Amino acid sequence: MAAHPRRKRPRISRSAPSWTARAATVADMEYLVTRLTKGHLAELVAALGCPLSPKCPDCTPLALLTKHLHQKVVICPKGRETEPVAVFDGPIAPKGIPTGVLWGGFTEDLAASQFAWTFDLYCNDIFNHFHAEYPTIVTYVDTHNVRQSLWLERLGFKETEAIRQFGQMKLPFRMYQRKAIGNV
Repeated sequence: MAAHPRRKRPRISRSAPSWTARAATVADMEYLVTRLTKGHLAELVAALGCPLSPKCPDCTPLALLTKHLHQKVVICPKGRETEPVAVFDGPIAPKGIPTGVLWGGFTEDLAASQFAWTFDLYCNDIFNHFHAEYPTIVTYVDTHNVRQSLWLERLGFKETEAIRQFGQMKLPFRMYQRKAIGNV
């Protein structure tokens, strides 16, 4: 029986993008609305309880994304600041927002990118920074959004609770928590 060929390590490009975070704008949400993964958009719809409908101006994906825009932050590759790849809503907002609850969504392009690992490192740094103000960060994930669950687990979040009926649409979700080191 022939030996299995040795797997090569994935090559890491030296041109991996650096990331930048900034306050979100309506233009960012217009850019992201057609690029977010289906799982992230479904979570937003389920949590807010507004079925997507072209007849209702408040129930479009763009209307849902621009709700509470002042709390949102986008992550962009440096040098391409008009092309955000992720949006966060929650503690990654200006100081004074009294919550440690986070919602995040990223694009299909980022999910398929060879640079997703650098995004993970950048987000980990952001979460570590915000642990100074929020010893515990909590997020809720649709049970069908496996990609988001795996991403959160890579970044140190732990599933703490299964919620049978979450949000206004009463769908099954999971609660994840990430505690600051020393706050276990």
